[in-house]
Parts: sequence; structure tokens; C-alpha cells
Amino acid sequence: MSKETKEEKFNKHHPIFATLLVTVIGGIIVFHYSEVRKKPEAENLSAEETMEQAALQQESEREKYADGLEGLLPTLEPQISEVNCNVKTQIYSGPGSDYWYREGMYTVSGAEHGLKVYGFSNEWIMVDAYSEYDQHYHIGWVNRAAIEDQYLFELEQIDFSPINLITTAVIFCTDEPTDGQSVIMQIPAKYTLQGLALFDEDWVYCQCTVDGGMPIRMFVPREKLALLLVYKEKNF
Repeated sequence: MSKETKEEKFNKHHPIFATLLVTVIGGIIVFHYSEVRKKPEAENLSAEETMEQAALQQESEREKYADGLEGLLPTLEPQISEVNCNVKTQIYSGPGSDYWYREGMYTVSGAEHGLKVYGFSNEWIMVDAYSEYDQHYHIGWVNRAAIEDQYLFELEQIDFSPINLITTAVIFCTDEPTDGQSVIMQIPAKYTLQGLALFDEDWVYCQCTVDGGMPIRMFVPREKLALLLVYKEKNF
């Protein structure tokens, strides 16, 4: 006759307790197995949260760049909301005939399409003018002879204090931020240009050079610009 083991003696004299013990141990194993099975789902949630946090951080960085412009650049607003154009004249991107311009981009004289005037610089006035070139309104510069002298006395000189900006992505620039937004040039990422003023909530009025040094002014999407100094601190 074989000798009983301690475990067999325990089960023989305490059958109910032994059954409970097996049940508890089984429950622990099942619970542990269930937790193990849940782990991948918990890790997926963690990954999603991480992605959301990264997206929020990127948005915060972008806002930091953009917010820095608010106090550094003036906002372009028309000083005269509508005035007749006296003569048909070429629209230049900046205040001078040495600035880039679209060949054939002229203002329309008469009362049918009035000019918005933003101010003047020397002999040039900044206007939002309708052009038969493409039947759109374009913001640019024309000779002061385009409007009657009486209106010149109502205008203030525009003084820009440029700040250095950098593009954070490939961008498309326009001279008609209010009407059509046709592209006049493409600028690559990490390209330095000068910020002159803010326009509405989405645009920055900027200047750079093209074609071997010819200056050009245009409107650039604000969300794709950063202050050069801030960008360097974050990326170099």
C-alpha cells in the first residue's frame, strides 16, 4: 500500500477547501490571461494618444511661429475704400518700376471698378485694382497719377520695418489674396524672405528677389512661415 502524500491527505480531510483553492487559483490564471490578452489593445491606445500629443505639439509650434508675427508686423488695411482710377496704368508688385510685374497687368480706368488704396511710398500708391488681364483684383503699386490729387491728401505713407522669415514648407505666392489667389511664383522650403505686413488672418505681405536680383512683393500663406530666429533655435 502506497503512502499518502501531504497534498492527498489535505484534499481527503478538507475536500471543500481544496475545491475552493482550485477555483481561486483557476480564477487568477484566467484573470491574468485576460489581462495579457488586453495588453495589445492598451498599447494601441497609447500609440494613438502619442500621435495626438505629437499633432498638438506640432500645432503649438506652428502657432508659436505665427503668434510671433502679430506684434512685429503691421496689418494692411485700406485707407480709402473706393476711388476712381484716372488712367490705365501698369501694376507693379512693389513701389517702383524696378519691381517685378506681370506683362499686360493694367488697371482699368473709370468708375466701374474702383480702387482700394492702402497708402503711398514716394511717388507710388498701393492699391487693390481690377485688371482686364484676368478679370481679377490684384494688390500692387501704381504711379500716383492713377488717382486724383485730392485723394492724395487723405493718404498716409506706408513705412515697413522688414523682419526675416523662413518658409517651413513649399509655398505658392499670390498678388490677389482676396480674389482668385492665382499663383505668381513657388518658393521652396527653408527659403528666407522679408515679412512686411499682415493681411487678413491668413496672409503675410513679403518681399524677396527673383531673376538675378529683381525685387518682388507678394502674399504668402501665414501658416507656412516662421520667424527665422525662432526656427533656427528649434531646428539647429
